[in-house]
Amino acid sequence: FMIDGTPNYILHKIIQYFIPKKDEIKDRIYKLAKTTPLNFLINKSLQDNKGRIIATIGSLDEDFDGNLIYQLSQSLSFQSIFLHQIFNKITSEDIIKIDQFNDFIYKSPVFEESRLDIIHRGIKAYYDKDLLVAIHLLIPQVENAFRNLLELAGGVVLKKNRDGGFQLKTFDEILRDEKIKEVLGEDIQLYLICLFTNQRGWNIRNDVCHGMSELDYFSFQVIERILHVLLILGTIKKK
Repeated sequence: FMIDGTPNYILHKIIQYFIPKKDEIKDRIYKLAKTTPLNFLINKSLQDNKGRIIATIGSLDEDFDGNLIYQLSQSLSFQSIFLHQIFNKITSEDIIKIDQFNDFIYKSPVFEESRLDIIHRGIKAYYDKDLLVAIHLLIPQVENAFRNLLELAGGVVLKKNRDGGFQLKTFDEILRDEKIKEVLGEDIQLYLICLFTNQRGWNIRNDVCHGMSELDYFSFQVIERILHVLLILGTIKKK
């Protein structure tokens, strides 16, 4: 079903099917809290690959948002098994060629023309299974695209710094902006925060760009979620 139809139709199905729904995650939490209440009564500590505590998730009553991000993160990991099967099928059998993938996203106003070659090289690296290169190339371009989106929607991407000038807001601040929610909706906003900037979630932007990731981190699971976000950005059009 997922790979049936025109390239454009297939990509739209992939987008819609793999966007997590906040209400579904909330329902799952409440059901789990009934069947395994102890898991939601005690704090959980998350560690990095060197054993350092990077985040704590409180009880369900005290830290619902933390539990929401954590459950969403678990759901994304499970879904990635199926997302990989679909991406592998459409790329290995030329159901979606590189140029068709590019054409889908390049029409969006959030991608500057001067950045398209970088994005193309990142996507090509994925098709060539060079995941290390693909992830390093595409994450900064995704971040830049969201800055462009915020500006196009009338938001502000700068903040004052301590030197008397201005600097760009962090990626997390960009994603949490109300303008992003207005354009993309609450489900996608939560998905993006969990995926890119929250330590209780995947936090892939910070882990990669701060040099925290080991070689085995650069996996199909990570790059295919980045590609999924590129496709979401590709659906944005100017009014």
